[in-house]
Amino acid sequence: MTTPADLHAALVARLRAATTITVYEGTVPPSPPAGPDGRVYPYAVVWPGGGGALGETSLDDVAHGTDWRAQVTVVAGDLTWCMQAIALVRAAVVGVYLAADTTPVIDDTPPSMTLLRDPDVTPTRWYLPVLLRCTAA
Repeated sequence: MTTPADLHAALVARLRAATTITVYEGTVPPSPPAGPDGRVYPYAVVWPGGGGALGETSLDDVAHGTDWRAQVTVVAGDLTWCMQAIALVRAAVVGVYLAADTTPVIDDTPPSMTLLRDPDVTPTRWYLPVLLRCTAA
């Protein structure tokens, strides 16, 4: 059975192989790479989920498998760059099987979610948490 750790590793590997943005796991350096004008280049931060039991309806009826979710926060110092990076992240993982016993990854981000501006960092950055989900048998 594929574990949440396996799914996390597969997601990170897929993002690193398929995108032109930097991918971090749970932390970002104090000064991520930036252009000459100070705007931070696009990057993604992967926040793994621990997974949960699939279809648990009672103590006597537990389905086997894992419902796994992850968040990939996509960030950039420019609004357009951020939107382009979001498209790259989605293209790299949505619809992909992270392991042989999983469903394809779906984008579970609410359509009403908007890009946010983080005024607490210098230089200012735009970001969007992209919520991903799949199940493993």
